[in-house]
Amino acid sequence: MNDAEPGYYPALDGLRAVAVAAVLLFHAGHLGGGFLGVDTFFVISGFLITGLILREVDRTGTVKLGEFWARRARRLLPALVLMLCVVTMWSLFWGAAAERLTLRADTLWGLSFLMNWHEVAAAHDYWSAFALQSPLTHLWSLAVEEQFYLVWPLVALAVARLAQRPHRAFIVICTAGAALSFALMAVLYDPIASTRVYEGTDTRIGAMLIGGLCATAPVRALATRLLTRSSRLIAAAGSTTLLIIVAGITWMYANADGQSGWLFRGGFLAFAIAVGLVITAITATTDPLATPTWEAGRAIRGLLSVRVLRSIGTLSYGLYLWHWPIFLALSPLRTGLGGWTLLTVRLLVTWIVALASFHLIERPVRLNLQRRPRWVTAPAAGLALGAAAVVALTVAMPNTGASAIDTQLLESATTRTTTTIASIARTATSSGLITDPSSPPAPPTTPTTIAKRPAVSSIVMFGDSIAQTTEPGVVAAFSAAGVTVVEAAFPGVGLVNIPGMGEFAHIITTIADAHPQLVLLQLSPWDAQFGEDHQFQALTTLHQVVVDAHAQLAIMPMPPLRSDQVVAGIDGLVAAARRAALTWPADVVYLDTNVLWGDHFQADINGDHVPERMYDGVHLCASGSALVGAWLVNAVAGLFDGITPAPVAEWANGDWVNRPMYNNPPGACAAV
Repeated sequence: MNDAEPGYYPALDGLRAVAVAAVLLFHAGHLGGGFLGVDTFFVISGFLITGLILREVDRTGTVKLGEFWARRARRLLPALVLMLCVVTMWSLFWGAAAERLTLRADTLWGLSFLMNWHEVAAAHDYWSAFALQSPLTHLWSLAVEEQFYLVWPLVALAVARLAQRPHRAFIVICTAGAALSFALMAVLYDPIASTRVYEGTDTRIGAMLIGGLCATAPVRALATRLLTRSSRLIAAAGSTTLLIIVAGITWMYANADGQSGWLFRGGFLAFAIAVGLVITAITATTDPLATPTWEAGRAIRGLLSVRVLRSIGTLSYGLYLWHWPIFLALSPLRTGLGGWTLLTVRLLVTWIVALASFHLIERPVRLNLQRRPRWVTAPAAGLALGAAAVVALTVAMPNTGASAIDTQLLESATTRTTTTIASIARTATSSGLITDPSSPPAPPTTPTTIAKRPAVSSIVMFGDSIAQTTEPGVVAAFSAAGVTVVEAAFPGVGLVNIPGMGEFAHIITTIADAHPQLVLLQLSPWDAQFGEDHQFQALTTLHQVVVDAHAQLAIMPMPPLRSDQVVAGIDGLVAAARRAALTWPADVVYLDTNVLWGDHFQADINGDHVPERMYDGVHLCASGSALVGAWLVNAVAGLFDGITPAPVAEWANGDWVNRPMYNNPPGACAAV
């Protein structure tokens, strides 16, 4: 991610281009292993910085720390400070409340180059699709590099003063350090919380040390002999090996999964070594423009040296720095775009911004400050950092406490319940009921009658994390009506995808303990991946469990997900639920809560600046939970005996709205 210093190799810019393209495609959802572009950058950085330091040691016998760190500051700070200020100001005027909430802290951590440890300390899940996304999350990798840049020159200075053969000392240090780093990654790896080892400096510095190893004179001398003075047999074997390595790198880019344990138990090490070998092959000759006898090395170096790739590689730092906030700003929700069209727009905007940043800010500042003495450079850098910090601290902070729920919105839900029950009555058969949202609601003057089901005094509610955020308002509404609701939803599960049918064991035990008259199931997107027949079979098993317990079953759909969170198969899952209600109309009813939500995701349904849905595009806020509760208690009261809904003012703003889940992560339901 940094311009090469003396000892420039054009092919490395091409390799940078490949790496940054992989990262951008990964973050756009189009390249599963594209996150390995960051590892490629790590190896390149280790190679370039170590080579730069060793050349200085060979020339002067020491390392001028001030000059080294000043060069790094001139290269990295101008674009970083500009990006932080632009993102902060954009968030101030157009960003969501949750974005502003995380941005203040993230900006300060980004400026201090400690973003990776902030992510680890906050227990953020780097791989979670449902996590609240900060526009500065990607700065974790820049933090790792900067921490390396801070420590590595100190190590080099000690080596220069204490070791008679600095290059050999670096070989030992790089080899031992890389082995220790990757061993630590394997030992500390936790499949449930892998962010610690993925972003920790101690577990990620190994890739840079492998790059540093490739920069030492003995390693490069050996590679040069193999490349330029080897026999035909050795050259052929070397070419074949290099092509296999490149094929392996390409395969990992396309297929690696960041949550796979094998990556942390040797996969990242193998990838770093492979990249190091490629770097060595394309840079090992004394003259960067010479043609090695190793045909594969020559071909790869030529391919990576083409002008287009070199141009992209020159901008790789800016492309990486700007792409993530631009991707979040140009979200599917804001643009109405998706797929390759959205990707094209994002890439084009990122390219334009990175190009402008490079030519108008980065290059002029770096060249001008390079001609100034250090007593000018240091204050300039300090002022830039201070300005960015001031901008971040002046961002208006949204209210993260529980906001008062609009009872008028809840009252309107009861009206929508009446039309839904009327629709149920019109489409009911003599043996049972089913909602038909495709039929128009009955006019208010049309009399409808419906045979109510048995009395309900106890309900058990099942579902995943979406249902878990739905439950509190449902519990409050029914409790005010004298009905007990057992909260039995828990994250990450569905009816179909549990090995050994563990979900049903949980259901059977809970129903046996609670003795409910009604089992309420909210469908889960985790089940959407399975075919309708498998889904219906799971509902068949659930129906039998409910019937054996002498209870009734009510099924609700999940609320609409944000477009970038939608998973294939949801329509089939809903169809399976409707089929269950048609198959067993005396025992099963399908209650279509989408009458509340509409057909697409909205965070703030009624425009009162109190969101009903979390900014993650999936879960509910307290206001949304209350909305479902108000609608559902009236729907059940219209279908079952023994329930008299209480006025919403009696329960809608109780202590339940302060549950931690509605502020996890912080700002998830912040007032707009």
